[in-house]
Amino acid sequence: MKWRYFLAAAISASIILVMNGVPFLPILAGCAAVALWNLRKRGNSHRLQS
Repeated sequence: MKWRYFLAAAISASIILVMNGVPFLPILAGCAAVALWNLRKRGNSHRLQS
């Protein structure tokens, strides 16, 4: 996964959600959860290839 694409998508989605009244903390928590999930997924795929 390219992190610059994730960052751009996360910022864009966050702006849209905040403008529509969604609290910022749940948005931040969701972005962090997806980032950690992707890091974990990437770590597991490296172990499978070895």
